[in-house]
Parts: sequence; C-alpha cells; structure tokens
Amino acid sequence: MNAPRWLLGVFCLLVMPITACAADCTQDMIRSVSKSGAIVTSSGHLFQVLGQDFIDYTKWGPNEQVTVCEKSSADQAPVYHLTNAARKETLVVVKRPR
Repeated sequence: MNAPRWLLGVFCLLVMPITACAADCTQDMIRSVSKSGAIVTSSGHLFQVLGQDFIDYTKWGPNEQVTVCEKSSADQAPVYHLTNAARKETLVVVKRPR
C-alpha cells in the first residue's frame, strides 16, 4: 500500500501516542520493576533508571504500556526516555545488557 505521507501523520495523531510516531520510539510493556531502578520490558530489554527526584518508578507495574525513545546524540552514550502514558510520567534511563 502506498499511502500519502499526510495520511500516515493523521493515523499517528489519531491512533498512537505522538511519541510513538517518532522514528526512534517503540511501544513496549513493563515486565518488572525493582527498587534498585531496574526495569525489564516484555521485549526483554533491561533499563536502569538514572537519578529521579519526583517520580516513584517503583509504583510502575507489570503490563503497563510504555513508549521507549532514544534521546542521545551521536557523540554520547545511548540514553532513553521511558514514558508511561497512563501515569503521565517519563524516566531517563540507559539500556543494560541482560
């Protein structure tokens, strides 16, 4: 199917959260969250929460949908924003090997 680009934009605005329409963002689900700041997603990624002052990420729970967006530049280590739409909260995280 060869849909016009504007149609894809309308689809993104109506059906998906805006952050998920960016090329460097993906949808995922939380599998587990530890008090040490480790968040494991259903796709098997392990994220480590960087310092957070106002968000209690330990209240994030299994099966909550998150959007994962890479936010680093070419000369930096990969940093991601993990957004929980239901809670309207975004964490800054790094990806760790499992």
